[in-house]
Amino acid sequence: MPRTSSPTAVAIYARISSDPGETRLGVARQEQDCRALAERKGWPVVHVYVDNDISAATGKARPGYTALLKAVEFGAVDAVIAWDLDRLHRRPIELEEFFAVCDKAGVRHLATVGGDVDLSTGDGMLVARIKGAVAAEEIAKIRRRAKRKKLELAERGLPSGGGRRPFGFADDGMTHVPDEADAIRAMAARVIAGEPVHAIVRDLNAEGPSTVCGGIWRTNLVRQILKAPRTAGLRQHEGSRVGANPRQGNMGARATHPDRPQPPGEQGRPLVPAQRRHLVLWEVWGEARRQAQPQQRTVISLLHG
Repeated sequence: MPRTSSPTAVAIYARISSDPGETRLGVARQEQDCRALAERKGWPVVHVYVDNDISAATGKARPGYTALLKAVEFGAVDAVIAWDLDRLHRRPIELEEFFAVCDKAGVRHLATVGGDVDLSTGDGMLVARIKGAVAAEEIAKIRRRAKRKKLELAERGLPSGGGRRPFGFADDGMTHVPDEADAIRAMAARVIAGEPVHAIVRDLNAEGPSTVCGGIWRTNLVRQILKAPRTAGLRQHEGSRVGANPRQGNMGARATHPDRPQPPGEQGRPLVPAQRRHLVLWEVWGEARRQAQPQQRTVISLLHG
């Protein structure tokens, strides 16, 4: 039976998309505002579900939200308060799933700091759907702007920023870290000389320098560094290498497949030179990439005969 009386067990949901420092200040503010709203309504709060530093737009698992859905489904709560609807959902498909769970459990009370949503009427659900569609479109616009910005940075030969700095470069993605840069040059020289990658890994773990995150060196990490276009001062964007082919000088750069260094004259989109200085020369990088590839093993069956 639908629950239309005043709620007796209310859940608060708080979410913030980005909190890399894990300060939790954003979700704390949301919870404070939601508790104040519950107090004004006379609704007793029995649980708070939180997803900190998790976007609702990517489809990534949200443990707090999943726990909230289960609480609604099993009748542990009979009302939900969120700071705004876009804290609960950024994708219409999730909004519809939430409606279905609430409808089956008979939950009709959904409140936000900006106003209530009456889940017992078609008009109330329509308003929620419109707000959900607006939120989804805003996310799409943000993604388009971010994608265009990354393309602009690539065409200017600049790093896109964000994430952990690459080994060999400082936080700006441009300046070399001297001891790490020397280590990359040594890696390339040793691989070209025919040394196995695992021997390089062994020496790096014994003598350093350490990885960017302070973990142990592994063969796949060394291969990634040697194969990265930035090692040769090139810029990669969405699978295309961005930057001048050193054989061509500073102009006439082409976008080429990152795993197949191509000679001048290949067809491609003209791009500006990368502004990142190379750690190794183009020719050295190309040979190191080739030598760093995992060796194919030949399996001989003993069952023939």
